[in-house]
Amino acid sequence: MQDWEWEVADPDRFEEFLKAYTPELPVDQRLALMEILVQCVEDSDSEAKLATCWQRIKPLLEKNFNLHAETIQYWACLEAGQLDEMWRISILMRQVKSQTAADDDA
Repeated sequence: MQDWEWEVADPDRFEEFLKAYTPELPVDQRLALMEILVQCVEDSDSEAKLATCWQRIKPLLEKNFNLHAETIQYWACLEAGQLDEMWRISILMRQVKSQTAADDDA
């Protein structure tokens, strides 16, 4: 199944996926789980739920920026100029990318 991480994502299982994401997991499993978590946030049924779930994964993305750089890059949709060309979380991902780059420059 191609893109299975996005297909199995279920916002109702967000907490379950988040609990499974631990530093002890192998890198490939953490990468897959983060893709699932991000898709869950994107698929949230309300802006309030999106914001709440985002606040739970944002620190993981920031802390593990190098590990999740490709995921952040993809979801940030840097080539898009208009909101209708982006994902709902693209602006949030851009902020993570920008903040982390600024931290690296400091």
